[in-house]
Formats: sequence, C-alpha cells, structure tokens
Amino acid sequence: MNPYDRNRVLATIFTAALVILLTTFKPALSMELRSYHITCNPDEFEYINSHPDENIYIDCTFEFNGDEWNDARFRIRGESSRQYPKKSYKVNFDAHNRFRNRDKLNLISEYTDASFAREFLSYDFYHRAGLLASRTWFARLYVNGTYMGLYLDVEQIDECFLGAAGLPRDATIYKADVDGCLLRTSDRIDEVWQKKTNLETGWYDLLELIEWLDTVPLEWFFDELDGYFDREELARIIAVNGVIGNTSTYYHNYYLIHDHGQDGLWRMLPWDIDRTFRYYYSFTSPGFYRCYRWNLGTNILISNCWRNREMRELIYDQMQGLVDSLFREDYYRAMSDTLSELLYQAVRDDSLKAFTLDRFTVEIDSFPIFADRRGAAIIDMMTEYAAPFDLERAIITPAGVFFSWDSTFVPDGSPFSYNVIVSTEPTLPVNNRIEIGNLHNTYLLYDELGAGTYYWKVRALTNRASKTSCLNYNSAFPVPENGFNATVVDGQINESTTLTAAQSPYSLPDGLTVAA
Repeated sequence: MNPYDRNRVLATIFTAALVILLTTFKPALSMELRSYHITCNPDEFEYINSHPDENIYIDCTFEFNGDEWNDARFRIRGESSRQYPKKSYKVNFDAHNRFRNRDKLNLISEYTDASFAREFLSYDFYHRAGLLASRTWFARLYVNGTYMGLYLDVEQIDECFLGAAGLPRDATIYKADVDGCLLRTSDRIDEVWQKKTNLETGWYDLLELIEWLDTVPLEWFFDELDGYFDREELARIIAVNGVIGNTSTYYHNYYLIHDHGQDGLWRMLPWDIDRTFRYYYSFTSPGFYRCYRWNLGTNILISNCWRNREMRELIYDQMQGLVDSLFREDYYRAMSDTLSELLYQAVRDDSLKAFTLDRFTVEIDSFPIFADRRGAAIIDMMTEYAAPFDLERAIITPAGVFFSWDSTFVPDGSPFSYNVIVSTEPTLPVNNRIEIGNLHNTYLLYDELGAGTYYWKVRALTNRASKTSCLNYNSAFPVPENGFNATVVDGQINESTTLTAAQSPYSLPDGLTVAA
C-alpha cells in the first residue's frame, strides 16, 4: 500500500474514534466568565506597574465568588508583554491556602489579540485532541475596585498540575524558558532552561535526553524514540501545533515532564500559545512543519521527527485526522457565537484594550473561516508540497563549498527540483543572495564564494510553484582567505609525512598511496 494511502486509512480510523465530538458543540474548556477582585496597597501597585521589568511581588487579598484569600501575592509577568499598557499578572497563593487546589494564577492580558480568544482556542484544541495542557478561564479583573479588563487565567504547570492531570507528583518538570531551548548539545542548559521540581537531582535526565538526540542515527530514531516519548502523543502534539500555526514554540514556550515511574517517558506540553490562528498566503503560512523563528535554529527532537520517514507518516496521519474531525468550520461557528455573547460586554468595558470593539467582533467571527481554509490548505500541503527535509553541514573543500541535504518527495508524485540560496546576511534577502536552481541531486559543489561568513538554505519547488523550505535556517558557514587553495600531497603518505595547520587545507590527488 502506498504510504499516503495508508495515511488516509489510519486517518479515517482516527476520525471515527473522534466523531462523537461532532454530534454536539462541546468545548473541552470551561465556557464561563469569572470576576476576580484583588485588593492591595495602591502605591505598591503603582510602583510595580511603573517598573515592569522587575519581578516584585506585593501582598494582596484575592476574592472570587465571595471567598477571600488574604495571604496572596502578585506581580507582573511575561516577556515583551511587560511593556504593554495593559499588563499581565501572576498571583501566588500560600501552599496551605490554595485557590481551588492551585498555587498560582497566570492572568494574561491578551493585549495583542483583538479576539481575546486565540490562546483559549489553542488550549481548547489541545484538550479536544486528547493531549495534556493547561486549563483556562476567562475573567474580568478588578484591582482596588477598578476594572482592569478582560483576562485569560491559564493554569500553571507545577506540582498541582501534575496531581490534577493524573501524573506522579514526583515527576520532574522542565520549562523551556527563553530562546535557545533546542535540545541540542549547544543549549546553555542552566541559562535557558528552568527546572521546576526535584531541584536536588540536577540536570542529569535532560542531559541524557539531549545526548541521545545528538547521537542517535536517523534510521534508528523511530524505534528508539519509543523509549523516551509516546510516539503517537508526540506526533499529535506536532500536528496540533502545525494546524493552529503555533509560531512561538520549540525554541522556548514549552514544558517537558519526565515521569520517572511506571513508563519513564517524557511528555511535551504547550505554554504561552497566543501566537496562533494567524495565517497568510492563502492559509499556507506558517507552514505546518514550521513552528519556530527561522533565525533561532531548529529543535533537534522536532527536526528528527520530520526527517524520519515513519515518524513523519505518523504526524501526517494525526494531522489528517485532526483536520477531518476537530478543526472544522461548524465547531468554530458555534464557538464564535458563544464567545461573542460571553465576552462582548467585558471587551466593551475594557478601556486598556488595543483594538476597537468592532475589531473584536470581526476577529471572533473569523475563526470558522480560519478553520475551513486552514484545514483545506493543510490537506493540500500534505499532498502537493515536498515533504519536510533538512540540511547537512556545509563543508569547505579545495574544490569549493560542498552543500548537501536530505532527499525529499512530493506525496502526489509531482516532479520537483531543488533551489540553493546563499547570502552574506542571515535573512537571505532577495537583493543580496545567490540562487542556484533546477537541481535534481541532493548536493552541490560551488566555488564562486570569496572569504567571509555565509548563510544558506534549500527549497524544494514543484511545477505548481509550491515551495518547501529546509527545516534549518540557522546554517552559517565561514569561507577562509584562500579557502579553495590547497596544498597538494604528492606521492605517498608515510611516517615521515607532516601535515600542518599553516599549510591546510590539503588536496589528496588521485593515485595517492598510504604506506603500510
């Protein structure tokens, strides 16, 4: 059976297993609008808002539904969002006086989202796909009696989450906190990652995972992956991120949970998934395989999943099933109507929002269209675009720069060719790059580059102009002075032959022998 015929059979099975969800409009998350009231010292509140880059906690009383927590604290949270007029906040509760079994609340302002719903819908999609993820609740926020606006309360990934999710409380939680969490040996572990639990045991298990990813041959990856992750679950996570167009993950904004007990497996969970449901170029961008910023490199776990044939087929299976069963216009039509009615007044009264009320209505009404057109674009891309592939390291040889990359194919059998792009700028701009096109091999030897640092990528182009770019964009290589001028080693290499760095590189001509 053709692999992609097999995909459709498996996708049909996946669809049948989930079809019950289509009989009624049944969101996975709570469709309620709460009201949270915080009372604190006004001067302290003014201070933290005027010093947003500092993680300063201030004491407060938190009230919800007539219940009060008098020993709470809160601060400003986030990264770039700290500079917005409407701040996001984190509320901490005493371990002996938790808020509904939660130690922390993350109150997200959704300042850049006119719909206020992208992050909510992304978590909803994760849950509907049967994946572990934070729960969320919409909430009006009042501080000292003043309405601060509509917020999204996002559940913290911590020990409380482990218990609520049915995971062992002694599991280890790692947060991919800042840019550079690529699961590569080059990761500055203690600078970019945060270890949230089991601090006394160090980083050994994360380092072991990274070491395995760095050394496992690609042809063994699928079989050995089963000892580290649930392959189907991981494939579904990658598929979900691809469908919703999550462009802010895999280099940061995700969690890894390591269950040391029964199965010993790792689990990946999403975080800060607000950069979603934004599509361009007839809903083909972002590409379903690209969920990261091009200039930050690729997460080796995700790259290997796309490069390995068996894992790629499993991701395609999951993506087909999600589009057929869950990412549907009818669901998002009902969801848009419900959210519009639920949130309208809270948005209307939000004086710190960045967009107009009319813009909110337009954005909320767009989600059914997004689902319909993005779903169709995903199916087209899985069929008509070349499968994801990656680059090998560029090698400087006496004859020129040797470029090579993975082979790929177009599932529907369409012919295609490769296009190599080289530039001295990492963005590879059109006005400063060399393009070598119409290539049908997976390598190129090129000798027309002067000394300097270069960047390159490869695209696979079909006759319909469908383009699949390589996974890795962060692919710099240096060309030294006289890089293509080599010292020729004549005759025979023997025990008296001396090779020095000063005379390198060396050229080994045909007929050269090595003494026994």
